[in-house]
Amino acid sequence: MKKINQLCLLAITIMSIFIYSCSEESGIIDNAKTTKMYGISNVDTYSYINDKGENITMLKFENSNEFVTTMELLSQNNDAHNAEFYSRFEEDFKNDTFYVIEEDYGFNNQEIYERFENNFSGFTSLRRVYVQLENIYLADKELKEEKDPFNKYPFTREELTLLNKYGEVKFGDTIVVITKDGYIAITDGDVVTLNKFHNGERGILDQQNVMTNLKIEGGGECLSTLSGMDICIPKLFLNNGQVINHPFMCIGVYKMFNAYWFYVRGNSETRIYVNTTHGWKAAGAKRRMSGYVNTYSPFDCVFEYQLYESKLGTAHSLKVSSSKWWDGHLRGKQGQTIRLELRPFDSYTEVYTL
Repeated sequence: MKKINQLCLLAITIMSIFIYSCSEESGIIDNAKTTKMYGISNVDTYSYINDKGENITMLKFENSNEFVTTMELLSQNNDAHNAEFYSRFEEDFKNDTFYVIEEDYGFNNQEIYERFENNFSGFTSLRRVYVQLENIYLADKELKEEKDPFNKYPFTREELTLLNKYGEVKFGDTIVVITKDGYIAITDGDVVTLNKFHNGERGILDQQNVMTNLKIEGGGECLSTLSGMDICIPKLFLNNGQVINHPFMCIGVYKMFNAYWFYVRGNSETRIYVNTTHGWKAAGAKRRMSGYVNTYSPFDCVFEYQLYESKLGTAHSLKVSSSKWWDGHLRGKQGQTIRLELRPFDSYTEVYTL
């Protein structure tokens, strides 16, 4: 057995995160295909050649359970990463007018995602594509809704991290493509079918080796995918007992609902920005969020049950997420699926719906 010189542990949370195996010969994260990360083992990669001659790499999980679990652990670890940074300013955040611009402090609010992605050679996540588009969007002095990349990619940061730049991921033999309009699952992993789908040949949706919700919906009002946003709302704060708008700070509210065959999930996320001379920059503020997700039967749109999560945190981006495994048949209903209650301070609540 090799003599271990040191054990390097980055303590972001009490859960297992990144454990470095440092030996005389190494000192870097083990990049073996079965490396354990975030408590997940056997995260692999799968590559194919598309019709353009590109060598495309996607992440491969043993099954959809591993995918969902990894997504949840990424979220938990990212929350802990943010909490550790903002805990240094806890006293200052008792004043509702205080904020932290992350760039000024050299804080990377997406470090957890980046470190995870960097373990997979040749893999380009959809999150990286999203960040590039987001930087262009934030560079304008006036934020324009049509330029927000959320329009094209209405997913959480964790989903964006696990999908490649074409929205692809593999569960066992099944290749899955997730889009803003739904999913397609090629159960035998046939690359020819995959290439046809990317080339716009929708006839493949009728093939026996394809599962999809792109063309099948419920009774009119029932939908398997919903998304919406409220862009750059002036951030409210308390001044001498009065609720007023912050002069150069705003909050974006992002809401999404997705029903896949293996689970259903609703998310509400808030992101805070400050308008600077160099465009809009990520900023942190303390707030409480409560998210309600109403789900409906797929054929008659009858209410089935409600999911709920509440969270108090200080960060640029704060998310409440509710999911139900193995109930992917459920649907959302426009205007009645997501209810977000946002409290910038205890005496005031704003409500957003989807």
